Amino acid sequence: MPMSEEIPPEEAFALLGNETRVAIIRELGTADDPRSFSDLHAAVGVRDSGGFNYHLQKLVGSFVRRTDEGYELSGAGERIHESVD
Repeated sequence: MPMSEEIPPEEAFALLGNETRVAIIRELGTADDPRSFSDLHAAVGVRDSGGFNYHLQKLVGSFVRRTDEGYELSGAGERIHESVD
């Protein structure tokens, strides 16, 4: 998915139609700094790291950015966090 702040509504709803993905956005929205994969995985509380990674990667490029320091919300992710929190 391209790194874009413009996400079609139907795609946004499809991405956010999963409780793990919403939990990732909520957790990143409360973090002061980017979170490492392992810290984020532990905070969200999903047992299966492969399943967690699948859902995290669905958000990367739309609502989440991956940086050298870890994962953080994009501008669109911040707007979603404000609306679901």
